[in-house]
Amino acid sequence: MDRMVVMVGIICMLFVISIPIDDSTVNSVIKEKNARVSDGKILYVGGNGPDNYTSIQAAINDANNGDTIFVYDDSSPYYENLVIDKSVKLIGENKETTIIDGMKRGYVIQIKAEGATISNFKIRNGGIAGFREKGGIGIFSDNAKILNNIITNNGFYGMQIYSNHNLIEGNKIYSHAWWGLFFDKSSKNIIRNNTIQFSKGGLYLMAGCNNNLIENNVMGGIEHAIDVYSNENNVIGNKIFDVSDGIIVSGVNNYVAYNNISNCCRSGMSVEGRDNIIEKNILSQCGECSGGFYGGMALYSPDNVIKNNKFLRSGIIAYSYPNKIENNSINGKPLIYIENEKEKEIYEKAGQIIVVNSSYIEISNISINYTSIAIQLLNCNHCKVMNSNFSNNGIGIKCNGSYNVFMNNTCMKNGDYGIWCDGSFNHIEENRIILNEFIGMYASSHNVIRKNYIAHNEYDGLEISNKNVIEKNIMSFNGLAGISLGYSSNDNLIKDNRFINNCWGVSIEYSCKDNIIANNEFTQDGIWIRWWMSKEIGHNEIYQNTINGKPLVYMEEKSDEIIKEAGQVILIKCENISVKNQNISDVSIGIFLWKSKNCNISNNEISLCEEGICISNSTENFIQNNNISHNWEGISLYGSYYNNISRNFINSNSGGIGIQSSNKNTFCCNFISKNNWGMWIEGSMHNKFYKNNFKNNGNASIIITSNFNKFLQNNFVRNKKDIELYSFHNLWLRNHWSKWILPLPKPIIGHLGRMPKIPWLNFDWIPSIKPIK
Repeated sequence: MDRMVVMVGIICMLFVISIPIDDSTVNSVIKEKNARVSDGKILYVGGNGPDNYTSIQAAINDANNGDTIFVYDDSSPYYENLVIDKSVKLIGENKETTIIDGMKRGYVIQIKAEGATISNFKIRNGGIAGFREKGGIGIFSDNAKILNNIITNNGFYGMQIYSNHNLIEGNKIYSHAWWGLFFDKSSKNIIRNNTIQFSKGGLYLMAGCNNNLIENNVMGGIEHAIDVYSNENNVIGNKIFDVSDGIIVSGVNNYVAYNNISNCCRSGMSVEGRDNIIEKNILSQCGECSGGFYGGMALYSPDNVIKNNKFLRSGIIAYSYPNKIENNSINGKPLIYIENEKEKEIYEKAGQIIVVNSSYIEISNISINYTSIAIQLLNCNHCKVMNSNFSNNGIGIKCNGSYNVFMNNTCMKNGDYGIWCDGSFNHIEENRIILNEFIGMYASSHNVIRKNYIAHNEYDGLEISNKNVIEKNIMSFNGLAGISLGYSSNDNLIKDNRFINNCWGVSIEYSCKDNIIANNEFTQDGIWIRWWMSKEIGHNEIYQNTINGKPLVYMEEKSDEIIKEAGQVILIKCENISVKNQNISDVSIGIFLWKSKNCNISNNEISLCEEGICISNSTENFIQNNNISHNWEGISLYGSYYNNISRNFINSNSGGIGIQSSNKNTFCCNFISKNNWGMWIEGSMHNKFYKNNFKNNGNASIIITSNFNKFLQNNFVRNKKDIELYSFHNLWLRNHWSKWILPLPKPIIGHLGRMPKIPWLNFDWIPSIKPIK
């Protein structure tokens, strides 16, 4: 009888209070001896009462509307998939220890009656492996209350809501493959004071989910926190941290205010719908891992109101207009937003400047740090940005428009681009673009880029598209290319520039044509042709350039010539060209052949290059008597046939010879020593290797993943490992192995496949006990 009185007291308090139940509330109510229940009866599950149920579903089946079912934790976990088809209150004794386990057989709980309440449970292991239709709780009727539960590990979804006027409050929802809370055709719900973590998404409102209140929730450690694809919702006072995207607003007439959003990898907030009001939010450190393309707020749609927000180490990126943007601050300074204006000067302090659909705006003597994009010009013409400093932003200057001038600015240590110019007929002159963490500058078409200092950028110094003039710039110490011509970058004029110690001075992608590269000075880099075996390259004019004080020799479709002096040699579709007695050092590629035939490359000294000699799509060339040392790769062949590589000294490179998709070549009498790996053979067949000397190489003298090659009378002496074998059939005969002294077949141990590895043997059937001369 005492237990009955106690439980009546619990139910009375549940009717009175509107906040979620927690364990301390339950314990205090249990101590109350004189409470009474106003209506309905109490059914008990678990515990040791004489009439208690052993299963929760049995109690639900016997209950009537208005009854309460109290579940003790001493029989937990309860392995059940519940269907609540009556307006009952289902209450657990302790949310940590009163467990309902769905056994991965569908919903743990389905609510199919109006006005049901679930509180104080741990709900786990819902869903069906590989299917996303069913999660932890499915609500199919209105006016449900889900209070103070732990909802975890329920497959794709913590909860799925297909009804209206529900209260979801005080729950801890975590570890789901997709969304913690998923709403479909569900309106006028209250989602308050929940914690949602460690799932792909936090809360998702599909289209048609309107007039919901999402308030004071905490979300972290997930990809998308709140996605609102519906209308007239209120998203207020939520705390969001350590996510990829904070809040995405895709509907209309939503109100998003007083949220605190921090440490978002991409956008703190993304506005993709119209007529929304975004105000009084705090967005900090958003967009830092995306290099400035997202930032604090990405504004993709027009006709929104963005006001009184605070941005810390982030900002706004505008992709659309018109919008009303006012009274926002960036790092304690005003965000200056100008739209549809002409002939205005800006020189006051600012945390960020966004100019939209305007002309003849002059920005000068400004210093902006730690925002998404320091200066953004969207659809702007005849504007100027001069004598300013932009550092530690996502992007220093981002321009979409024409006839603008960017002069004498410093863009330094920005996370993505120093300058991004996606427009035409702009002048970018005398700027310092240095130490940016991705690309120094991008320019699209018909721009003039002159007298800039572009240095120490993490990847490329300058990327360009078509018909630009690039002259009298200094490109130095950039991680990849000083200038990169991407796929189909055509008709550019690159002249009178200095390239110093970039990985590549100028990088030319395949399908680039009609470019002129003339009168440039290269030091310790050179020209790199980014070929691909099945793509077309060439049709460019490259002349009167020097590299390390020597001529940079570039030939297309030439024949029967002798190259007498060169700092770098590039032969495109050439025939019968002789390159002899050259000393080529410290360039991108020493000698490059593409679709060339019957060329003689002999008696050259090639060192300190990324690739010493590169032979691509070329046939019947002679590579002889060269001394190739201290390069990343000594000789490389790609898609090439019937070439003769003989009597070369290939030593102290990272890789000696690399052979890929190349067949029927001959490698004879080469001395390959002290390389990290001597030779790599991949996807290549019917090549002949004889009388080569592999000596003192590091990881392996030959790494081979190819078949049907012949290895005859080679010497393998004091290599760390002679052969790394991943193929099933090659011919090995009369090779000398310094680690094999028996007059018996020498096993060559390898394996096929990776998981699992299949042991495999080749044999040198008649090994030579003595070295081959």
